[in-house]
Amino acid sequence: MSIEGARDFFYTNAGYSYDPKTETAEQGRMHGAMELAKAERWARENGYTYVWEDDGCTEVQRDDGTWEQLPAVGCAMHAPLDDSQWRNNPIPCQSLGGITESDDASERRAYRRVVEAELALEELHMARVADAAALED
Repeated sequence: MSIEGARDFFYTNAGYSYDPKTETAEQGRMHGAMELAKAERWARENGYTYVWEDDGCTEVQRDDGTWEQLPAVGCAMHAPLDDSQWRNNPIPCQSLGGITESDDASERRAYRRVVEAELALEELHMARVADAAALED
């Protein structure tokens, strides 16, 4: 998929924020979508993988104010490792748990892609910080 196609996907499916002092809501939404698209591509090109697993149940408040226990999943992002490292140390570099999902398979796939891109964006940020710190040494 092209970077523009990925950007359009995230524009439609991801949330966004913006700084009203420096941009409009539309600019913030477009900027966020592009950042997610770039992070998704960076993670894919650098061999990161994602593992989705059951995460027990989580308590969710319904619209009427009552609480309900729903099944949850978690997503772990793993840095590229060779097979021996993976078997001996499968520690995620980023993760998110307690995620409740839609019963609709299409919505579930879209949401999982957004979660994976958000984790990739966080990992990309961490990599940039580490690179900047290394340059200072």
